[in-house]
Order: sequence, then structure tokens, then C-alpha cells
Amino acid sequence: MLFVSSDRVWKLVPGRNQLEPFELTAKSLPGRKVQLLVRSQLTEDYVWVVSRPPNPSPETGFEVGRLYSSGHYEALSHAVSYPLGLINTVWDENVNGESVAW
Repeated sequence: MLFVSSDRVWKLVPGRNQLEPFELTAKSLPGRKVQLLVRSQLTEDYVWVVSRPPNPSPETGFEVGRLYSSGHYEALSHAVSYPLGLINTVWDENVNGESVAW
């Protein structure tokens, strides 16, 4: 279970009822401010991440990408994600055999 605070992402340690820093986001997205994490509906191999650079200009939108359990990060094109404005959730599913994110 992951939690997003104003300064970092935290992981709930199973069996210890304790939060510890979730290092995968810090290592894979250095310097980015994570706004939202959403689990995939299709797989447990990645989570959706909505983030911004540390000091964005007003024109800089939110970046949306997949953070895989391996640490690999794959961002959607900024041409797609920046115009969206504030993103409250990401939902992915298969539609006619194709992966779609809403």
C-alpha cells in the first residue's frame, strides 16, 4: 500500500504498521513531485504516476506515466498529458483487445 504526501511517497510495511519511504519513485523519478499514484486495473506490474518537475512554469502540465516494479518508467507523450489539467485518477482497461487508459 502506497501513500503520497506533499514531499514524498511512502509504503506501508506489511506486518509492522509502519510507513517507510518508497524508494522506487525517488530512484526512477528523481526530482519529480509525485501528485498521484493509481494501481493498474490490468496488471500488478506497474502503477500509474502523475507528476510534475520540481519548479514548473504555469504552462507545464502534469506528466502521466507507468512506473514498473522493475524501476523502469515510461511516460506518455507530453502532447497528450499536459493539456489534461489536474488529473484525479487513471483507469486502464482492455477495449476490443487494446489497452486503453482513461
